[in-house]
Amino acid sequence: MLISGPWYWLLDQIRTLGQHPAGGVVPFDHGGEPIEILRRELAAIGFDLLDWRERPRTGRGAAIGTRPLKKCTAVLWHQTATRSMGLEQSLGVPSHAIVHERTVILLHPIRAYMQHAGAANSFSIGVEIVCRAAGIEGDMRTVWTREGERARDVVREATDGQLAAARLLGDYYEAEAPIVASMYHRNSEESRVSDPGSRIAWGVGLRVAEAHGLQHGGPVVGSGKATPTAWGGALGEPYNWRARGY
Repeated sequence: MLISGPWYWLLDQIRTLGQHPAGGVVPFDHGGEPIEILRRELAAIGFDLLDWRERPRTGRGAAIGTRPLKKCTAVLWHQTATRSMGLEQSLGVPSHAIVHERTVILLHPIRAYMQHAGAANSFSIGVEIVCRAAGIEGDMRTVWTREGERARDVVREATDGQLAAARLLGDYYEAEAPIVASMYHRNSEESRVSDPGSRIAWGVGLRVAEAHGLQHGGPVVGSGKATPTAWGGALGEPYNWRARGY
């Protein structure tokens, strides 16, 4: 059941007990609260953490309610498909968190119901990484472009720093919610075949999955497509009909 209204964010401040799949509290004993660990580890690689979860907003960047923590079972990775973005512009992004160059912003509580990934909205935590990435790194045929744009002129892959920061964010969410999967926007909407791209899949999604024993590159829901071999998916799974990628 969705809980709407101005108080939905307050519910996320109350730590939910007894909602781990195994029946107990999620164990996390590494020297502090998960958010403070995230802040400290981001600082160690030169990133700031901004907590904007309680900032008011309207339009696309606003939540439409909340959901139980026990239903928040996947981290879903996105690219913004923009070369750059101002920090304040992040308030208009329908996502739970966003990774800029040198800054990570928590935009919404975990329980916030965001319209970020179609059929995966109800169970996923959306993370955007600011970049204009190719579906398969280095293959300009797989860069999403607007009319009149040339792929080589607009492409900008996520930096090593952004990938490292996103992995730490994945660790944070795994500590705070009953996460069982690390998936992609491609997996929930057929129009997002290049989202987030192979560099993020290999550098973030797969590594977070391996680190925590999660399902990688799925589930496939709604009109979504399977994770291709070029992203670490099953052998022989094509990227699309133009670029097989294996």
